[in-house]
Amino acid sequence: MNKPYLYLLSFATGFAVMAGELGVSRLLAPFFGTSTPVWAFVIGTVMASLSLGYLLGGFLAGKGKAERYLVLLPIIGGFALLVMPWLLGALLRGSLALFLQGSMGHLLTLALLAAPLFFLPFLFLGAIHPLLLSCVVDKHKGEVGKAGGWLYAFSTWGGLLGTFVAGLLLVPWLGSRTTLLLCGIALFVLAIFGLHGWKRRAKTASLLAAISLLSVFVGQYALKGESKNAQIIYQKESPYHLLKVLDDGHARRLVFDEGFATQSLQLADGSLPLFDVWGYYALAPALTQKGIPNEVLILGLGAGTSATLYDELYPTSQITGVEIDAAVIDVGRRFFSLPDKTRAVAEDARTFVRRDTGLYDVILVDAFHFPYVPFQLTTREFFHEVDRRLRPGGVLLLNVGRNGADKEVVHAVAHTLKQVFPQVLGVDVANHSNTILVATRHAPQKMAGLAALQLPLRAHRALERLAMPQPWPVPPGAMVLTDEVAPVEWLTDKIFLQHVLRAFQKSNA
Repeated sequence: MNKPYLYLLSFATGFAVMAGELGVSRLLAPFFGTSTPVWAFVIGTVMASLSLGYLLGGFLAGKGKAERYLVLLPIIGGFALLVMPWLLGALLRGSLALFLQGSMGHLLTLALLAAPLFFLPFLFLGAIHPLLLSCVVDKHKGEVGKAGGWLYAFSTWGGLLGTFVAGLLLVPWLGSRTTLLLCGIALFVLAIFGLHGWKRRAKTASLLAAISLLSVFVGQYALKGESKNAQIIYQKESPYHLLKVLDDGHARRLVFDEGFATQSLQLADGSLPLFDVWGYYALAPALTQKGIPNEVLILGLGAGTSATLYDELYPTSQITGVEIDAAVIDVGRRFFSLPDKTRAVAEDARTFVRRDTGLYDVILVDAFHFPYVPFQLTTREFFHEVDRRLRPGGVLLLNVGRNGADKEVVHAVAHTLKQVFPQVLGVDVANHSNTILVATRHAPQKMAGLAALQLPLRAHRALERLAMPQPWPVPPGAMVLTDEVAPVEWLTDKIFLQHVLRAFQKSNA
């Protein structure tokens, strides 16, 4: 192996490590979110695996035959990158459903097994560097400092390129699975050229090509097998989610990632979904002082279910919808009849509210994606910004996640709202995972009421069946969330931990 080849392998290894770390974080996001604790877990696990890999590589370098291991380790590491996406998906799929069913012992087992799956690729990639150093030092005839400097420079350059190319191009445009596939194939190619003799290269190339193709087919099968009760009519991995449009003949649904929660809904018979959280979104104008709204702002537009409700029920309203994922807006236009007159903005809700100058009668915040609520949309500073966008007599309505009777996040958000708005009401939706919080500056007695909306009889009766929001009592000890301190992830994770402890207590009883 000549020096340019060794430096190229160092560069490729650095690239694969950083691209792989970004890919892993994206693969775990559907199941564990993208919070700071999750990133700490990913980075810490990668660093631990690399450190052990360095020790492994040093041990192998001491045994001699470093060039032989420099062919074997990229193949093993590349193979681990290839199979990791669909193994993680198969292992973790349904973990949120297990959580909701109380099978926390199984969920904990799944979470513990996830770490070794992405631990192994980085272990083998880390072992490459000491072997490279051993070979490069030989080529530099004892100039250890110079050899090591060039080697780690190439590795760092590869890591920089991997960070920017994977983070800005590959993962957003091709997806995390394809990114890891390309990294694995690149390592395979370098390993093949590290072999001596064209026959050995041809045989190894045929085997690795077969492995790559098999991983693609298995991965595609695993993805398509996630929904058994509905036809997947569209699927795409966006920079933020794996998007799937499902149709079971009765309704069309947009789901993200693991598919637990329905993000947008369109009924096949053309009727409006005036139930669950969508019913409360349609009811929001009744909680204002004026009734029928002129301007409506939806933070978390999704594919446009709420916008469709307002377009049908309040046709004179001007609707602005903010959705961070442009691919979701495209899905809304193509598959969910997102009204043409809806002003759809692809932007983070917080930045939009900060720069916006409009005033609105109704502001809906529906950025909740089970089990987490984006912390920046729950803080006192954010609610002050929203308050400046509300017309006098307007209403702010938020969808906040809970798990049954566990409402620590709901209480924290409600307590924070009370620091800004005189009136905070709430109601548990007739399911196990949503609570609607309502904030106004006017008293409940001054709300326009359902009759002022002049709705068609069918819609009026449907909304009349919903439980009305009531003043929300905040228990002692509830947090006030700020931009500086807003541990909504920890409050949510605390619920998980409590269920784990309960499950173990029951199993030991």
